[in-house]
Amino acid sequence: MGNVIQFPGTNKQSSFEEKIATDMSMVKFNHINETLQMLIPKLFNDISLAGFDVVPEEESDNENLKDSAMIVESIRSILCKYYEIKHPIQEISQSFFIEGEDGTISVTKHLDLNLEDYEEDQPFLAE
Repeated sequence: MGNVIQFPGTNKQSSFEEKIATDMSMVKFNHINETLQMLIPKLFNDISLAGFDVVPEEESDNENLKDSAMIVESIRSILCKYYEIKHPIQEISQSFFIEGEDGTISVTKHLDLNLEDYEEDQPFLAE
């Protein structure tokens, strides 16, 4: 009876599961970022070809930089939603748009945001 093999403790299993979850999160974020790297240049190029120069050509010309970043983060938010990852834009869009009785969507005049649920170490949040 002295040769009984003990099953791994719950601490080892828990840390293994946490590592797997972390690795899966990184795979998801990498997939999202690779998709954005493929999609965004084409999107802004198409906008430019239509005659709208919204991307600054020089660093000093950043009048549209925040608007362009909002477009990028909106697309990132949609991709995050696919993986059930929370993104602040999801909260903003829920507060920013209201649905009419006929199913149309319009912009509200005020925002009621609670972004406290987002931790600072999430890859899409600035420090």
